[in-house]
Amino acid sequence: MLDTVIAQYSMDTSTSRSAGPEATFNILDYNAVDIDTHNAVTTGPAWHFTCPVNGIYEVNATFILFDNPGVDLALSLFKNEAQYAFLAFEQPLTHLSAVASPVVRSNPLFVPCNLGERLQVNEYHRTGTRNYYLVEPGSPTSLGYSRVTIKMIRQSN
Repeated sequence: MLDTVIAQYSMDTSTSRSAGPEATFNILDYNAVDIDTHNAVTTGPAWHFTCPVNGIYEVNATFILFDNPGVDLALSLFKNEAQYAFLAFEQPLTHLSAVASPVVRSNPLFVPCNLGERLQVNEYHRTGTRNYYLVEPGSPTSLGYSRVTIKMIRQSN
């Protein structure tokens, strides 16, 4: 019988936060739980999902940077603290207005995981000298703009 494993977290951005340093991978803290059937996620600066059951997991992620046109933005999946695969990449849309915000949405990525292995979603951006935020400046909340879903689709021994 399949043990249902689902973890879905959003980024609670009720407090404005700056993104991490540019031209390096930064762990994304998806800190607001939508569902976590096995309490498999550790939130905070070392955000990660710990596989509670051997199996194949489907990973989907969305991320937005507000007030940041002209940005190269990528999402990457790390497995056991090593880069595993790129999830999504968005090149700058320089023809849009100065308030345009890049959004990246991944296609599903299927990842074999053993009990105890860790998955992390990291972002990588290049911005030049502009400011960048994980929340729309002045907005009380942007909950739901950035989200990660990890679910087991097949259990293995």
